[in-house]
Amino acid sequence: MNADNPLWLIVGVVGCFLATAAILSLLFQLYRDRAEETAAEDNSLMNPKVSILGLLIYGILGAAAFFVLAVPLQMPFVGLVAFVGALVIGFFQQEKARREAIFKFEEGLPTLLARWSNDMAGGLSFDRAVQASYADATPLIRQILAAILPKLGEDPVSAFQDAQMRMERRGVRSEAFAMVVAVVSAGARAGKLGPALASVSEALQDVENLKLKVAKESESGRRNVALMMGLGVLIAIAVNVIELPGDEKAAPTVVSQIMFGMSIAMVVGAWIAAYLVSRSKV
Repeated sequence: MNADNPLWLIVGVVGCFLATAAILSLLFQLYRDRAEETAAEDNSLMNPKVSILGLLIYGILGAAAFFVLAVPLQMPFVGLVAFVGALVIGFFQQEKARREAIFKFEEGLPTLLARWSNDMAGGLSFDRAVQASYADATPLIRQILAAILPKLGEDPVSAFQDAQMRMERRGVRSEAFAMVVAVVSAGARAGKLGPALASVSEALQDVENLKLKVAKESESGRRNVALMMGLGVLIAIAVNVIELPGDEKAAPTVVSQIMFGMSIAMVVGAWIAAYLVSRSKV
């Protein structure tokens, strides 16, 4: 590479990195918004399917990174690692979207159960209370209610159990909803469903409050991880790409490419690990 203007090279490298990060963030935001709209329109039971379009976006960005690293910078191995890393992030983003959907669904359950309990205390039957809550429910909860309502009048217990089994067949497992199904099954047979729903609503609300506390406590840690990831990528690029005046640039070696590739893989792994740790189940 040309070492006559190292400052411009630094600015160009940093600018390309920031522009790629901004484009990736924007594209993912658009993709996530569209996925949420689609989930709200159909009865997918909160299980967003693997999107070929979503993977294609990350694949294109990974291919662009491979071309830049393999051709001008003469580091094909690093380019391959960057391409694979982009695909890994693309797959994980969809898994992350599924997990976030479950978290949002469980956040709304305590309010929903409290409403059912209050409506039943006011004289409504259980099936009427569930039907009345459909219009005001969040899109994710509405997906579950849409699966429950057709069979609710015949057998409420069977309706809830069937919805749970359909969720689990799609790979969506919510411990909070499993607790609701168990309470509905026991309460319906015992004839004390209203008080049971009120009790489980309070218990789930305590769990959600604890989750919120954990998320707030780990927020600064997630920001620090993101900052270290960005700085790590910039440092790796600077060490392997930038030429200083008077230095004779040596061609990349196998060892240097392996070290650079490992730094990229560690950045991707740190980003995934940071999310999984900060979003642990409570």
